[in-house]
Amino acid sequence: MADTELTYKIALSLINGLHADNGTELLERVGTPQRYFEMSPTDLRRQAHLSEKLCDAAMRAGLLEKARSEEEFVLSHRIRTYFFTDPDYPKLLRECPDAPAMLYVLGDADLDNPRPVSIVGTRHNTPYGDNFNTRFVRELAELVDGLSIISGLAYGTDICAHRSAMRSHVPTVAVLANALDTIYPAEHRADAVKIIQEGGAIVSETPRCVSVSRRSFLQRNRIIAGLSKATIVVESGCSGGSMTTARLAYEYNRDVFAVPGRAFDMYSRGTNAIIAAQKATLLQSAEDFVLAMRWPVKKIEGTQQELPIELDTQQKRILELIEANPIINVNELCRAMTMSYAELTDTVFRMEMRGLINSLPGGIFSINH
Repeated sequence: MADTELTYKIALSLINGLHADNGTELLERVGTPQRYFEMSPTDLRRQAHLSEKLCDAAMRAGLLEKARSEEEFVLSHRIRTYFFTDPDYPKLLRECPDAPAMLYVLGDADLDNPRPVSIVGTRHNTPYGDNFNTRFVRELAELVDGLSIISGLAYGTDICAHRSAMRSHVPTVAVLANALDTIYPAEHRADAVKIIQEGGAIVSETPRCVSVSRRSFLQRNRIIAGLSKATIVVESGCSGGSMTTARLAYEYNRDVFAVPGRAFDMYSRGTNAIIAAQKATLLQSAEDFVLAMRWPVKKIEGTQQELPIELDTQQKRILELIEANPIINVNELCRAMTMSYAELTDTVFRMEMRGLINSLPGGIFSINH
């Protein structure tokens, strides 16, 4: 099979360290991907002023050989490709200076969806984070149109976000560090299949000929941040992939949100820290998020929907008890609610974060009317 425009694009993208910005500079010197591979080493040095490494004929021939194999795989599996100069390359991602030179996509999701949101966090998510994640996605889906949820298919927060999106019939995009011929972790293969079946997509910048390393996982975080208008960190320690994603989103001038947690909880230390550093907005609910993003809510029968504050059964009962007895303290609430101290304090903390109640000296509470 003769080399095609796609062959040359894939081959160019295989240059180690190439991304959208320096790739643009390279093409300004040589013209097109095809011309880069057809020019002699002498012309590349003299006319394009490229380094000896980039001029090397054997190196370029090797890239073309790998690209031919990759092109065959892509075409046989109906994988969409987006080269950084293509007009349909995802617009938000292209704004990032280090955007991938080539993106491989399996599935039909629109990567230019109007309201893409990335949700990231620890792989060791707690019930608090899991519950917030699930409820947030459900309520956000009820409030706005054009939503998509982006994450990394990893254990914990990522897979919870993907599954929550699918339950709410929202397209979800999973960004992988490895090539599309392998799903990692393997336990999430069924989820990956379902994501594609339900209108989502699996995305990677990694071709099969490139080996995966720890750096690959850090690199894929920039795609998660770059594809999104807003990044939400649900739970995280002070380091790790989700903190990297939040930092990148902040550097890309995207909106960053973090879910607050208790001061001494291990997987709230990171989120609390970026809120305190004013590198993330404190996030309490889907309503807060929509207001902060200034997104229009869905209309019902021609009128704009109000942003409701929904309460679960426990929260309603707590409000009733405080209303009936303004001096009731936390221990008395535990007994009245038949909840453990830990469960109750977690619930009232979330109620405080939503602005429903205020904590007063002496372990008592007042209601915000």
